[in-house]
Amino acid sequence: MCRFGGGNGRESFNDTWCFDTSSKEWIELLCKGDVPSPRVSHTGTLIDNVLFIFGGQNRLYTHISNDLYALDLHGTYRFWIRFAD
Repeated sequence: MCRFGGGNGRESFNDTWCFDTSSKEWIELLCKGDVPSPRVSHTGTLIDNVLFIFGGQNRLYTHISNDLYALDLHGTYRFWIRFAD
């Protein structure tokens, strides 16, 4: 199980976390590449070992994103790829 971004009511985030079922702990992934901007109200889908993030808004709800990102979770290096909007 993984999650990306979100907000706390004051700010939005662009961090990526995965749940380690062995240790029963959330682990923050250090990612490179075209890391998505901080956002809330986006959609996240995990297909095999690839996390897809689509859309969302900034914390002030003044910008709506129409972009798509993918993160391959297999292996040691986590690299975000941005697809054209």
